[in-house]
Amino acid sequence: MFLLQKCGLLPLAVSMVLGWTLLSPDTVPGADAEMEENSCTLWPVSSMRRVFPDSQPNSANSACENDKTEPLQIVLAQAQNEYESFQLAFSSPRGSSEILFELTDLVHDEHPESRISKANIQWQQTGYVLTKRVKELNVEDGARPDWCPDPLLPVVKGTCPPGQTVSFWFTVYVPRASMPGTYHGTITVCPAGVPPQRVALTVTVWDLELPAQCRLPNAFALMDGFLEKVYQKKITPVFRKKWNEFLLQFRIMPEGDITRTEFPDLDTLSELQDKGLGLFNITNLATSRGDAPWTCYSPVEFYSQENKELFLQQLSPYVAELRKRGQAEQAYVYAFDERGPEFQPAMTEFFGMIKENFPEVATFTTALLEQDAELFKKLNVDWFCPKTSHYNYDRAEECRAKGHQVWAYICCDPRFPYANIMCRFPLIDARILGWQAWQQKYDGLLYWALNFWGHPSQQPIDPNAGLNLNWSIETCLDHPIYGDGQLLYAGINEQPIASIRLANLRDGFEDYDLLCLVAERIGDRESVLQKMAPVFQSPTEFTRDPNVLKINRDKIAELIK
Repeated sequence: MFLLQKCGLLPLAVSMVLGWTLLSPDTVPGADAEMEENSCTLWPVSSMRRVFPDSQPNSANSACENDKTEPLQIVLAQAQNEYESFQLAFSSPRGSSEILFELTDLVHDEHPESRISKANIQWQQTGYVLTKRVKELNVEDGARPDWCPDPLLPVVKGTCPPGQTVSFWFTVYVPRASMPGTYHGTITVCPAGVPPQRVALTVTVWDLELPAQCRLPNAFALMDGFLEKVYQKKITPVFRKKWNEFLLQFRIMPEGDITRTEFPDLDTLSELQDKGLGLFNITNLATSRGDAPWTCYSPVEFYSQENKELFLQQLSPYVAELRKRGQAEQAYVYAFDERGPEFQPAMTEFFGMIKENFPEVATFTTALLEQDAELFKKLNVDWFCPKTSHYNYDRAEECRAKGHQVWAYICCDPRFPYANIMCRFPLIDARILGWQAWQQKYDGLLYWALNFWGHPSQQPIDPNAGLNLNWSIETCLDHPIYGDGQLLYAGINEQPIASIRLANLRDGFEDYDLLCLVAERIGDRESVLQKMAPVFQSPTEFTRDPNVLKINRDKIAELIK
């Protein structure tokens, strides 16, 4: 999270030299008759807020005096092995066809030999997707059903259309074992035809190191079938590995496709083992997807004795190999996706076959069940996963006490005021999910699809071809929704492109790890719960103010001092 060193946490534009406009705390673009026609405006925005094409600096609540002699100050605080992002918003009446950035290493205040290389500071430009039919627009102030910021485009150079606001997304990674303390560096903004603008960047590194693998188990489905559909080719292990390693950068356990009916490649699992593989799905006990992009569930009649024996024949040699590699206890099988009571006899039989023959492999379902340990035992369910709106903390604790896990999931539901990661929800909601998972003690978080791509417009994207993408993220159910099951975009050359929602989800997973580490370090979960109360109290009571999250996150980290 960023802040302005002298002006608290409020976004504010800063003037430097010829070609840049000063916006005082009570001014907004267009309000100053003396503003230069060719001036550029630059201001910081939290990574937990969206920057729309007509967004303006929000200084209505600022009470500070702006110092015209100092550069813009961005201040971050983060753990070792953690990513943290901020945005620089830019606008110009005449626009700019080229905007470049010059970065310096971050140098430790007290030990100049200790540095965070500029290679650990990445920037992308936020692109836009059309969301014209969005309903229930419960997003940030100033949002509208039009062009919504979402894809993080790895462009060669930045651009800004005339009279429009654009966002540049910066992410600072602090390597493992970096020396704790405060580091300083600069970012120089270089628009074509305008003198450069210097931004001071300060990063405080805490004496905490996040683990290589996310502490929050997660199952987010990257579906081979939709990769094949968009790229018009079969997905080889090399192709899949490239996307898996991309997911690891966002702390997503990469082989968590709950819809898969083809077993994961064993060599890929081995290669990912020390990189954060975590838990992985062997198969969905359902009809093979064949040439279809995906399969979700099968009818009751599919669960015959013949198919039960067929699954056993297929699984036996595969699990035997997992045992040799020491990975069987990380594996699970999934089935009965949101199925009702009529599937319970089949659940007992098929999950019973797993428990009898492969007891170390977990059985996992989102079937419509009560959170009841005795029922889970009867149905041979190891891990149960209700929607976050149906998760019951007390019952989940009872189930855990009897050896079961209770996860939680989101999809097109739940709706506001619950947290979700569709485009109609505030961007901060994606980050809040990490806090929610820790406070509610979820055993894991499930999401049904990262790349549910089915629209004809969804063709590989050239990130340098423009900011407004011809890529629909609309999913039509009972009403149009945007972004459900779509946190990734397909780039040219088989290159995955992240969304700002996925980036915030990663930050929430890192907050989860931070909460775990602090509670363990001080040996007191209750003190952490008290400190986090301004951020999160319940799944329907939590802040949607990035400043509140940032301030209280810092206070939690300070508990270790």
